[in-house]
Amino acid sequence: MTTSRLSITLALTWLLGNLLLSTGATTTSELFTLRLLLLNSFLTSGYFLVSIWLIIRAFKGKPKSLPGFSHFAEGLWNKYLS
Repeated sequence: MTTSRLSITLALTWLLGNLLLSTGATTTSELFTLRLLLLNSFLTSGYFLVSIWLIIRAFKGKPKSLPGFSHFAEGLWNKYLS
């Protein structure tokens, strides 16, 4: 259950960040657009690498948590699902 909550929170955070950066990139000047799209690509790459890292840790049987973010995910889901 904890891993599912973490995964969903990561996906929703990535989606929100992706939407905000993409929207900002379409409404600004060319130089700022390039910077926002580059930041968006770093966000997407980071999300992919963290997801792969968590999958590998799950296969090895190690704790599946991210410092700081796991606590945020648990608090968020416990607040709205309790």
